Amino acid sequence: MFVQTATGTKDLHHNPALEDATGSARYAPAGGGKLIVLTAPLTESIDHAGYFIQMALASLPQWLEFVLDRKYPKWRQVEHNEDGSARYMPAGVRVLEKSLLREYAADEMVACFPDGQIHRT
Repeated sequence: MFVQTATGTKDLHHNPALEDATGSARYAPAGGGKLIVLTAPLTESIDHAGYFIQMALASLPQWLEFVLDRKYPKWRQVEHNEDGSARYMPAGVRVLEKSLLREYAADEMVACFPDGQIHRT
């Protein structure tokens, strides 16, 4: 699939290069966002202390979260790529991302953490 920018079209959000064989068109989000945003809960995306925190958060009541905060004060600090996307995501998200790359261009999607922000370094 060849991808071109949408700037040469009358409708800046419509990209004719992204039309599939059925003639339906994909539309780029207004404001320069990504067409597809992949995410997972923070508790599944962290990798501090092995998978201990993931297991603990899955089984502990929320009111006991302070125990983890005290033992691992930086567990919510996650790593980002240079472009601000998530460096690490659960394997299922990465498999979905690879599957979507069969039909969509890499610059049409992003994997990010659930806070909704693309973090710039």
